[in-house]
Amino acid sequence: MRTDAPHSSSCASLARPSSTWTSGERKATRASAADLSQYTLKTEWQENRLVFNLNDGHGYAGALALDLPGKISIFEVDPRNTEDTGAGPLLYKEWKVTGKVTGSGKFAANTGPNQLLTLIAQGSGIGCTSAADFTHWSLVMQGPKANYMFFGNLVPLKKE
Repeated sequence: MRTDAPHSSSCASLARPSSTWTSGERKATRASAADLSQYTLKTEWQENRLVFNLNDGHGYAGALALDLPGKISIFEVDPRNTEDTGAGPLLYKEWKVTGKVTGSGKFAANTGPNQLLTLIAQGSGIGCTSAADFTHWSLVMQGPKANYMFFGNLVPLKKE
């Protein structure tokens, strides 16, 4: 995934959120898919945190910062729905990074003790993983204060 950090060397960037899933009746966690389709999303590295800046252009703006943990969860499985063409089966891939979260703006009320933010990159490919294998992303907030999810497509970067 691409971030705005100069040291980034990846092949895709996050597209604007296409929808959200919410639970609970807390005002800070309610949103509609129509509202979220208007969000702009900018990601950037700030030391050991990946920051997601979201803005709908109408006053609903803020940031969620994922503190990067020391490990990543990698799930790859053969769904047995394609033929092996000699390079191995086409695998479903899901890579997850979960960590503590801090928030600002409209997302400040969603953070605190026991709140976790998970970034999930999803896609498919053979056993030798490349950044181009990942085509979708999800950002999942879980905890006692808020439970919701943004998701969208990864946008391939143009080759230079």
